[in-house]
Formats: sequence, structure tokens, C-alpha cells
Amino acid sequence: MIGSAHTPGPWTAIATDTLDPDSPHASHFDIDAWDANDESSETICYTFSDDAPTGQANAHLIAAAPCLLSALTALQQEINNLVEDGTLQSVHVASNTGMVQASEAIAKATQ
Repeated sequence: MIGSAHTPGPWTAIATDTLDPDSPHASHFDIDAWDANDESSETICYTFSDDAPTGQANAHLIAAAPCLLSALTALQQEINNLVEDGTLQSVHVASNTGMVQASEAIAKATQ
């Protein structure tokens, strides 16, 4: 990834039942990174939520982050290639809200 030092994906959200019965949280997920080289996984973070559906949605969004970053970076490169070969006019791409948001999201994820 561009300047990124994050743990490589894929990441997976795994619901756990390790909550203390006295915990105020309704859900707990581990976010695990899978290493295909040695067929192992490593927990990279945990999520807790007072609202189970929101907690599940947040965990799955976090787990999708490496794939989303990779896809967004690839799309940005494809668009840049279209500008370079003259298929798209750079003036339209540079001012496109989606491209600006994509660039900002990539920068945020890779800083």
C-alpha cells in the first residue's frame, strides 16, 4: 500500500462470547488478520458496543478496511490512467467530489 504500514489483510470480524456477564456492552468482536503464509491469524483490535447491531456493523466495516483501501487505490489509479491517455479530461477529474474524497480517504488511511 502507498506509504502504509498497517497489518496486511484480509481481516475478519469474529463475534466473541467472552464478555463478562456484568459488562455493559451488548457485543464484542475481535478483528483478526489472516496470514496465508503460515495459516495463522492475529487479533489486531477489539470492538465493544452497547448496541449489538451497531457493534456488528462497525466490526465488519473495520475488517473490510484493507480491501476498501486496496480497491479505492486501484480505482484512483485507473482513473489517473484514463486522464493520462486522454480518455478523461483532468479538469473534470480534479474537481470531482468523489475523487477528492477518495484522495482524502487514502491519505487518511496511509498517514
